[in-house]
Amino acid sequence: VSTQSTVSLYFMYHTMSKGSFDKYITVFSPEGALYQVEYAFKAVGLPGLTTIAIRGKDGVVVVTQQKIPDKLIKQESISNMYQISPTVGCCTTGRNPDGRAFVGTTRQAASDYVYKFGVDMPCSLLAKRIADKAQVSTQEMGMRPYGVTMTLVGIEQLDNGSKVPQLYKVDPAGFYCGYFATASGEKEIEGIAYLEKKQKGAAFDTLSNEEILSLALEAIQHISGSAIKARDVEVARCTVDAPAFNKVADTEVERLLTKMAEQD
Repeated sequence: VSTQSTVSLYFMYHTMSKGSFDKYITVFSPEGALYQVEYAFKAVGLPGLTTIAIRGKDGVVVVTQQKIPDKLIKQESISNMYQISPTVGCCTTGRNPDGRAFVGTTRQAASDYVYKFGVDMPCSLLAKRIADKAQVSTQEMGMRPYGVTMTLVGIEQLDNGSKVPQLYKVDPAGFYCGYFATASGEKEIEGIAYLEKKQKGAAFDTLSNEEILSLALEAIQHISGSAIKARDVEVARCTVDAPAFNKVADTEVERLLTKMAEQD
């Protein structure tokens, strides 16, 4: 067999193998990949948005970019921030319809827990429960992974009665873990690199609520490559003093952005 024939057979096999294995969510490729799961990760960055979340000493903040595709759309009608329970909220990054469906599943899990046990579901346990559901969608026929990453934030009461901020992220593959700071979306790599650089100066869990909010806005501005305004982002937070998941007012965001500009 000639060298040219061997090369042709190799490329034909490679093309056919991927063309076959990426059709089914339950079948691994010869390289051990689940192509539909990989495609779901690509879908997370498709809308062109990036999310930054940071856990501080007494609170946790999440900031995400907001882009309105049409000038005729009311800006307040589009949001990626959702309240799950009185002390837990989330930000979805990726395909908006998938995000709403995932939020509905998350709210149902939190509601069932309250009905059964009479207390709000802890953020850490909720992240695990939702990650389990996301993982199931990667191994059952007739389903597909959510094209969205969910960042969960909240205030959790420990057994000793103390309250601590929590930050978790669930990806399309069903992986989850807790973070001091994280990024997701189109420029996830750049965002994480920026946060890792900033962490060398001061541990995030020693920073105040205003400091982590300013740092999150700095990170978004850095990866955007230009100055941002309050209307360009959505900001929400939970604090130990005010555990409810609430959006931060544009006036406060604009004040911090102006302060950052003056310092530069």
